[in-house]
Amino acid sequence: KSSESFHGGSERASIKHDKICGLCLRGPERNRRGEYEALIKCSTCQNSGHPSCLELTVQTVRILGSYSWQCMECKVCMLCNDPGDEEKMMFCDDCDRGYHTFCVGLTDIPTGHWMCKLCSSCASCGVHTSDFSRG
Repeated sequence: KSSESFHGGSERASIKHDKICGLCLRGPERNRRGEYEALIKCSTCQNSGHPSCLELTVQTVRILGSYSWQCMECKVCMLCNDPGDEEKMMFCDDCDRGYHTFCVGLTDIPTGHWMCKLCSSCASCGVHTSDFSRG
């Protein structure tokens, strides 16, 4: 995911949160590639961004509409609701929800594709493809 910050110094006060991307500073009519792209908005700080600027996949963007998505600066662990221990915070590659490694029973952040329990669950039968592990 992008390491750029939504909250850019003194410019933040002049940004209309629902009108432009906090990363490329463009509106929905033109992203970094010069294409129309709807903005997504953080449910906590109300800053907006193009999914492409935030390096989010089309699949992830579809899922974001089903919960209160938070930007990287506002993200909290979905289990303990704590934003701390950032070095132990990992993000589901399917839904972008945040989890501390220790809250899901891991000692290290997994390499490769990782899915949370919500995304690794079969919608029809409830069986998990992984129990908070790599997918």
